[in-house]
Amino acid sequence: MADKPMSTTKTKAEALRILTAAGERNDPFAEGVENPDWWLQIVKESLDIFVAQNTQPAGQSPEELAEAFLRHMDEFKRRPR
Repeated sequence: MADKPMSTTKTKAEALRILTAAGERNDPFAEGVENPDWWLQIVKESLDIFVAQNTQPAGQSPEELAEAFLRHMDEFKRRPR
């Protein structure tokens, strides 16, 4: 029997865990982060907005979602202001 795809909530939660893992780019406990709880909340809310504004293909893995989010943030940083 095939595995059932993760719900969007579970996929986002797992992607958030990947994004904020120790040593990763969005690690809330990295040196220089003054308020880890605040940083974690910013990453979570940003991921929620990203998912709400961008329809994700059915069955997208947490790893794929995390990578898509990071690409989006990189593109956002390069936009002229």
